Amino acid sequence: MGIYHFWNVVNEAGRERSLAQWAAKHLKEHGRPLRIAIDEAHWRFKNITDAKEAEIQEKSPGSHPRETAILERTLPLLRLGIQLLFVFDGERRPEMKKGSKRYFQREATTALLKGMLDHIYVPWHQAPGEAEAECALLQQKGLVDAVWSEDSDSFMFGCTLLIKDLRNGKNQKLKEETQSFDMKDIRKTGLFNKKSITLFGMLTGCDYDSAGLRGCGEAMARQLAKKGGLVEGFWRIQTEADAAGWRMLLEEEIEMITSGSNLSFNKQRSDIRSFPALQALRNCRNPVISDAATLDSLPFLQGEWYGTHTTENLKVTIPWMQAHFFSRKATIWWVEQFVPVTINQRFLKNDSKSSTRAKCFLVLRGLSLSWREFIF
Repeated sequence: MGIYHFWNVVNEAGRERSLAQWAAKHLKEHGRPLRIAIDEAHWRFKNITDAKEAEIQEKSPGSHPRETAILERTLPLLRLGIQLLFVFDGERRPEMKKGSKRYFQREATTALLKGMLDHIYVPWHQAPGEAEAECALLQQKGLVDAVWSEDSDSFMFGCTLLIKDLRNGKNQKLKEETQSFDMKDIRKTGLFNKKSITLFGMLTGCDYDSAGLRGCGEAMARQLAKKGGLVEGFWRIQTEADAAGWRMLLEEEIEMITSGSNLSFNKQRSDIRSFPALQALRNCRNPVISDAATLDSLPFLQGEWYGTHTTENLKVTIPWMQAHFFSRKATIWWVEQFVPVTINQRFLKNDSKSSTRAKCFLVLRGLSLSWREFIF
């Protein structure tokens, strides 16, 4: 998913991060909670395989494995005081990806998840196009601090800090440990910015053009992506005439690289005369994203990021949750799930007082009150 070979190239730039420590440090340094935009499709389709979903639903008819898995991942993050935003793909997402018709995410497939998020007061946003492009935009604008996705396209769209799942030796996701990739570290691998990443992706193959440039392997693509003039010329291509002029420079750079190294390029087998595919380049370079007015009017940016659970709204929320998830769990179990979340949210609303902030750090470190001691 995303740019072929990208993660192999930038793997050394990734670092493990404790979400609890990161959240506490961010709050201390910036005076507000850590904010993460989640590529919803990534969480939906990477949390559980189709086969596992079918197996669970066969054993438990009427169950909702994907939404349940997302709920189980979300609640611990809320208890850490992290502010989450789920971003959904929109109607104007490109029709063709990976050489075949894209999966169209109809409202029926996301309605339950959106309802769940509404009931636990986690905001969500419908992107006009691709969720990963919208997440990257939100992060570039400083509205969120990081993007949670497995899709390397995020960097092509301008993301500078991305979170990936971290797995243990048994290939199991770790709940509160992640792998983060910062653009400052990725630059050390030779991919300097979104322009060079886009060229690398078009050369090696990506969701919009799976073939890439035949005859150009990962090593050659890395060398070409370091050529500033080549990258800038590539980024300016608008017409076939532009592309024809740029290809002359591309051939010159390939000749210089092959003559000065052991890298090779077979011109006879290459399709360089039709590279790049202009529509694929447009999709990479100019994704459909929200305009400034839309971002400025997002409701969770106008007031409180999260709503607050009260005794009255829990009388609605808990029965709804029981009807859709963990139906055998008693009401008290659900209350105990929401108590530490509510404590954190209340502390975070008024963190100007040092005593409140200190209490918040204790909660972030795992301290929570019994539901019997908590007054809504």
